[in-house]
Amino acid sequence: MISAIIQARLGSTRLPRKVLLEIPKGSGATCLDRVIEAVKKSMIDRISLTTPDKELFEMLWGRWPLRVHHYAGKERNVIAEFFSIAIEGDTIVRITADCPMLDSDQIDKCIDEFLDGDYDLVYNTDESITMDGDGTDVEVFSYKALREVYLNATGNEKEHVTLWMRRNLKCKYVPVTFNGCSLNNIEDYERICKLWTEKEESDKICQSTQTAPAQAGQM
Repeated sequence: MISAIIQARLGSTRLPRKVLLEIPKGSGATCLDRVIEAVKKSMIDRISLTTPDKELFEMLWGRWPLRVHHYAGKERNVIAEFFSIAIEGDTIVRITADCPMLDSDQIDKCIDEFLDGDYDLVYNTDESITMDGDGTDVEVFSYKALREVYLNATGNEKEHVTLWMRRNLKCKYVPVTFNGCSLNNIEDYERICKLWTEKEESDKICQSTQTAPAQAGQM
């Protein structure tokens, strides 16, 4: 089974409640909605979401066909939060909730690389190399690799789900050429809304171009 686990929270200091911002403005679809839509279009079998925020947990319960988990730990522990919802034996796809430009093709590409190769982790963004792909982040790994992180991560490795994997396990980096944008501040939000509007307009043009020959053939 291929399972996506989305981590979401409301407490961002630079842009509070950013996962609930509409993309684009006035669309009625939140940043988190856009992320879930992309995941649903991929080859993923099961979608789960984990959050430390009770408000977000109650808001999402029953809204989407996904498992929603409220991590009620006294201290923020991203690895423990993630591990607590993972299912043994699954291939796990880690998705972050602040990437509304995420594309289902990128998700499937990383999954294919993982399933076809002998890797513990396949990922498509690496800020130490380039910012290309920022905002389209996908990480694919086994339950076994996640369990090793849970048991062995120390220091700053505990602040990131896959940092220990990248340092200690067999990994493959699959770069993304699209220079996207993750949602970290108000400037990012303005840019993402602009990019999304341009994307919708481009999709409409492509759709009308494809529809015209079909209609002509029916005449």
